Amino acid sequence: MISSIQPESFPTSLTYLNLCCNDILSIQPGLFPTSLTELNLCDNDISSIQPGSFPTTSLTWLDLSGNDISSIQLESFPTSLTKLNLCFNLISSIRCGMFPTTYLTEVDLSFNEIESIPITFFQRISSLCILENTFSCEPTTDPKAFPSLKELGARNFVLNLEF
Repeated sequence: MISSIQPESFPTSLTYLNLCCNDILSIQPGLFPTSLTELNLCDNDISSIQPGSFPTTSLTWLDLSGNDISSIQLESFPTSLTKLNLCFNLISSIRCGMFPTTYLTEVDLSFNEIESIPITFFQRISSLCILENTFSCEPTTDPKAFPSLKELGARNFVLNLEF
């Protein structure tokens, strides 16, 4: 089982990498080739991600489910991401600017410990799964708060909207 990753461990032309079910503890900048488009790091022991750890121009799909991530720093994820899976972690809060909003359309935050989420988080998201979190959205008076949301998977979710 892999417990750490060394810089330049992978071919520079690599586009898909599956490192799930290992003992990886953390992710630092410079570990992955810039050609990478899909990265699976599910079911490891990752507790922290440093900003700039992922390729910024090519990575579109990232699976970090089943880790020990409790907090996310701003700018931890590349703006090129379209799909992000963070289910089964220990995340307790979502802040504005935590996720890239340029292309991100599908997010899975199920089975975390999230208590609140900013309403602006929904601006471009078309598919959001938030099963088994006990939180509520910040109130909004703007009926256009969810302009792109087409699919919502939610249980134990209180949506407090005042129109």
